[in-house]
Amino acid sequence: MKRRQRPDGLPSADYVVVGSGSAGAILARRLADTGASVTLIESGRQLRGPLVTVPGMCGAIHAVTTLQRRVTWPAHTIAQRHMNGRKLPQSHGRALGGGSVINGMAFVRGNRRNYDDWAADGATGWGFDDVLPSFRRLESFEDGPSELRGGTGPIAVERATGLAPVTESFMAALSATTGLAANDDYNGAQQFGVAALQQSTHAGRRVGTDRGYLHDAPLNLQVLSGVTATRVIVENGRAVAVELARSKDRRPVAPARATREVIISAGSLGSPRLLMLSGIGHAQHLREHGIDIVADLPVGDNLHDHLFVPMSYHARGGRRASPLAFATAMARESVRPRSTHLAHTPFEAVGFLDSGARTRTHIPDLQMFILPMGYPENQDYTWPLILHRH
Repeated sequence: MKRRQRPDGLPSADYVVVGSGSAGAILARRLADTGASVTLIESGRQLRGPLVTVPGMCGAIHAVTTLQRRVTWPAHTIAQRHMNGRKLPQSHGRALGGGSVINGMAFVRGNRRNYDDWAADGATGWGFDDVLPSFRRLESFEDGPSELRGGTGPIAVERATGLAPVTESFMAALSATTGLAANDDYNGAQQFGVAALQQSTHAGRRVGTDRGYLHDAPLNLQVLSGVTATRVIVENGRAVAVELARSKDRRPVAPARATREVIISAGSLGSPRLLMLSGIGHAQHLREHGIDIVADLPVGDNLHDHLFVPMSYHARGGRRASPLAFATAMARESVRPRSTHLAHTPFEAVGFLDSGARTRTHIPDLQMFILPMGYPENQDYTWPLILHRH
């Protein structure tokens, strides 16, 4: 497909998509596959090497501050009144592939009842049966295709193997104390249960949206990495372009123009931020920052996030996470994939259960993970804690 070239050298496209993460990259590729011309904007760059390809390295990314700053936006909340005034980390990916390049790879697609409740509340087209075809098209599950799972999609999904002894003990103890049965596929017909974690990996390597959707992108999908979207340009009430700047020196470059739509998919923090920088948000708040008002809308309100509460214990059968042990495993895994525990995410197993803290809704309200090593409480430590073996 021949692109329409503008005098400034940056081609216009049918669609401009901001953000190449778990949603943006998929959307850009799906649009391109229809034959439309698409420009995908990503502030980060394409990353290669073991830091982002070896699954177990995600633990180092989130525990070692210097590594985290290389691949994330190091955001924090404001002081939380109900959490002793702490500021909690809200880091999100800054790389081609977004969060799918730095996350824990836990493949959990949500409970059927959640989607059906959304549809019942008016979100037409979001019932489970409506979204299931997209879920199936997305994945290539190691067990192959079924009525509920996909077998030929671009994102490989496999179970963690080679579990630590303490992980096996955790799974048995959780079943014994809660009555939860083992569940071979919590993304299948039933979510309740205890299972080895399903992860977006293949043959001991991470599979993010960069690898799944962008590595073989067609010519009508142009990826601009290393540039940051600073403003959506609105003309006559319609978004027509995205203003860009070079990521390092913030040097302006020609805007990316869209003839049909500008799509913002920059995450739960990046998307409202870009809208507000564009003059779309609470008018009074924008005026305080000297931003011209385009639309007075409640952008950024009512953001909710789940709590992740790590607890560390001394236990038998854990893994040592000392720098030397980690470096040794890393060297082995880089040469021979699937030869160490770094071939899978540090989150080795999961349990979905009802805590009993609310009226029964037939939906798990507690998701319990086991990591066979200590977890840094606030991600500001220089190295993971060691889960001692006794």
